[in-house]
Amino acid sequence: MLHPFITTMRFLYLILILASCSSKSDSSKNLNVAIETVNIDSILIQANKYYELDKYKEARLAYESILKVDTTIGEVYYKLGYSIGELQLDTFFIEHPSVKFFVKAAELDYRTDEAYRNAALFILYDDSTKLKYLNKSLELNPEQLEIIKFRDGLKQLMLKDVQSDI
Repeated sequence: MLHPFITTMRFLYLILILASCSSKSDSSKNLNVAIETVNIDSILIQANKYYELDKYKEARLAYESILKVDTTIGEVYYKLGYSIGELQLDTFFIEHPSVKFFVKAAELDYRTDEAYRNAALFILYDDSTKLKYLNKSLELNPEQLEIIKFRDGLKQLMLKDVQSDI
């Protein structure tokens, strides 16, 4: 039995051959859109399989390839942010690369409270931005007790920093 990815690629190749034989430009445009949709769907399925198997490097590459074609899928941004976060846990950034992907996922209404929370957790040095994202997460889901404790502790640290500067 052939691997599902190979089967999908053969199917797409057949469609491409048929599309190149078509003489009508409108029908070939519609077919190109259909091919693009099928390709994105198959890549998303494969990316999600990698993601679920904790194969974050492969998942990251697949999600990035989807974003080259379609930038409107919140799930892709969220899981790309998570994958990058898992791959770079030991690397310290002023703003972790995954933050922008979590924020974009939230803007696209995908797991909004979780996306804002994750963005906040990956921000290391900008406490005011971290606090902003924690508050957004709590506005959407106020029952996150651990996040409430974390936010309150962050507020206390920020207050101590301000008092020590005086």
